[in-house]
Amino acid sequence: MDIDKATDELVELANELHDKSSQPHAQAEAKQLALTLFIEAANVYGWYANGACNGPD
Repeated sequence: MDIDKATDELVELANELHDKSSQPHAQAEAKQLALTLFIEAANVYGWYANGACNGPD
């Protein structure tokens, strides 16, 4: 996965989280999306910080 694709996926997750967080019946799903977004962002940062700009295979 390359860095551009990874960041595009982060934006998609953030948009989905925004949509879910405004729906009272979807709060549990919003919490899971927030955790997923945090983990994925940490992965992307790790790839970038380690100089693996193209990400892992």
